[in-house]
Amino acid sequence: MNNNEYYARVRSKGFVKLPKDGHLVVKSTNIRDHDYTNEGLKYFSSDNSKFLNCKFNGINFDEIGFGVGKKVSEYTQCNFDNIQVKNLNIGRARFINCSFLDVKLKEFKLIAGDLIGCRFSGQMENVQINAKPGKLAYIYGERLNIVRQNDFTGVEFSDVEFRYGVDLAMQQFPQGPDYLIIPDAGNVFLAMERGIESIEDAESRHTLLTIIASMRRATDEGQKDYFFSKHGLPKSLQSDYELFHRYLLRHI
Repeated sequence: MNNNEYYARVRSKGFVKLPKDGHLVVKSTNIRDHDYTNEGLKYFSSDNSKFLNCKFNGINFDEIGFGVGKKVSEYTQCNFDNIQVKNLNIGRARFINCSFLDVKLKEFKLIAGDLIGCRFSGQMENVQINAKPGKLAYIYGERLNIVRQNDFTGVEFSDVEFRYGVDLAMQQFPQGPDYLIIPDAGNVFLAMERGIESIEDAESRHTLLTIIASMRRATDEGQKDYFFSKHGLPKSLQSDYELFHRYLLRHI
């Protein structure tokens, strides 16, 4: 047996390998000015704790559970620059004036937390930022998430969704031909669908309807304005982005 591992018997699964080194759970603690960068962290979770001016920068995490307990964990002026995370779930957690620069984040999901005045750059993939827990309210309760004054201008987004009514006017977003903000998106999509019937080319009609259908879920759930990334389209449709872009501009 490796000295860095131990085993536990689980009735339904037999033997399961459990991480020992690099696994940190912080519960009901206030921490200030702590530097975690050289502590070999791989797994991190917090429950009902407060972090002020702490450093997590440069860590390659396997998984993070921010705010895993029933009470909110809070991070104020903390540094998460250059972190890499394969699975970043934000439950009951609040981030105030934190820095996430030059990050590589996969599965970034803000379900029942707050983002206030934070700055982001780098690569963010499979992003979901909610204004409320939505279908997970049975876990987190009915609450309104605070999502405001965040700077995403340096982010390369892939597959991103703002859901349940995030106010996009309160954020800053990357500029360029691969990104769009569609105001009053529900009515825009409705007008686009009505106009598609007049397009003669059957393949173009099908492509546009497929793209619009993939975006309608968010507006049906209460997202008024829509942030769209070309890189969020299935690869089979990314070559049709220019067709969608031209058609969209006729309706906004």
